[in-house]
Amino acid sequence: MSVVRSAAFTFQRGSARAATAPVSHTTLRGVVWIRWAALSVVAFLCIMAIEGHVYAIPGLYAPVGAAVFSIPTVLAALLALAATSMQAPLRTVSRLEAALWGMVIAVSVGAQILHAQGLNFGAGQMGENTSLSFILLALGQLSFGRLRQAPLGLTLLAMALPFIGLCGYLFEQPQMFGAMSLPTSVMLLGLSTAGLLRFVRRPLLRSTIGNSPVGRAARRLLLLWFGWLGASAVLMKIIEPAFQSLTMFFVMVLSSVGVFMLVLYLAMLAEARHKRYAHRKDALAQALLRDPDSGLYGPEMARLFMATFGGAAPMGIVLVGFEAAEGDRDRMSDDARIAALRELAANLGAVLCAEEILTLSADDRLTILIRGIAGDEIEARAGRLLNAARGLERSLPGVTVSMGAACSRRGDTAFGPALTRAEGALREAERAGCNRVVLARAA
Repeated sequence: MSVVRSAAFTFQRGSARAATAPVSHTTLRGVVWIRWAALSVVAFLCIMAIEGHVYAIPGLYAPVGAAVFSIPTVLAALLALAATSMQAPLRTVSRLEAALWGMVIAVSVGAQILHAQGLNFGAGQMGENTSLSFILLALGQLSFGRLRQAPLGLTLLAMALPFIGLCGYLFEQPQMFGAMSLPTSVMLLGLSTAGLLRFVRRPLLRSTIGNSPVGRAARRLLLLWFGWLGASAVLMKIIEPAFQSLTMFFVMVLSSVGVFMLVLYLAMLAEARHKRYAHRKDALAQALLRDPDSGLYGPEMARLFMATFGGAAPMGIVLVGFEAAEGDRDRMSDDARIAALRELAANLGAVLCAEEILTLSADDRLTILIRGIAGDEIEARAGRLLNAARGLERSLPGVTVSMGAACSRRGDTAFGPALTRAEGALREAERAGCNRVVLARAA
């Protein structure tokens, strides 16, 4: 065996190690931070309300309007805060947590019964909307892990009334918040957000934590929506009362146009994703087809192998060609060509490693793809493969084997560039003589 280095290619050597590229995955780190931030806000509001009731400072429990963050509301909020803090990922509700949520329901119902009888504790009362939100939140958390769809639906419903109340304060519409104070609205939204985050693995919310283009778009749109609400509220406060109705109409029109554009944008993402998956499905189906004569996978499998593993580590490509004694493979009969192809594939398949795959190209040449191999290692590996392939000379006299090898760059998932270099190396090996290996080094 002789090894010929190609002078027609240049190669800039890099690291010999095949470093693994980070894989796109979902992360829960941001979810943990949001959860503890929401619980911290709830704890802060409860402490402020307790100090306001203890020291008779109305500004601490009723900062806006006449609605009050009442004592029963504070008690239910503290119980819900304790129960939410005990939640663990992928675990059903414990007995202590269930007991705390049961006490939240008892406090909410008991406050309404006592208020109907004319009994109140301290300033203000727990409104019906607040009581209903606590009950929905508690039922949603109690049924987590026991029911399929109800827990998420109940938790989302628990956020509806506090969100409407918060919008009422932002846009100065008392009919929207009624007896629910501003701290109560924020507190209920914080508790509902912390409880909702245990459902982020559900299909409805999974995209918001993904690193895919859809996940990033969903997070940006969510932030834009929050910004739009805040900007609209600020705009309504600086506009004179005589023009507020007209301004509200323009805000509604712009919101409708924004929702229409959002629907089109999401439809575009969904259509692109559908086409990509349809293309991958077709490519996978084509890759699984085998050549009827040799039983080998076709070039589609090589492209799929390259697209799957090429982004994480360099890929080595070894092209194997065989010729008759007279130097022209086209003069071989079909039976002789198929026999040589089967014998060559059997000899090479016996020495392939788990990181290698053998496929058949369109011109009856064998292609060996090697995962995670550096440019310094592929030359020696191709030489050992050539030694195994030379067993063909004993079973089929007059048939010679040549190899052309190339190595892709790390992160390159396209099969074409490295294949072109390997084809050039194979042609040079065939011109140089039989039983040769030529290594094409990437520029």
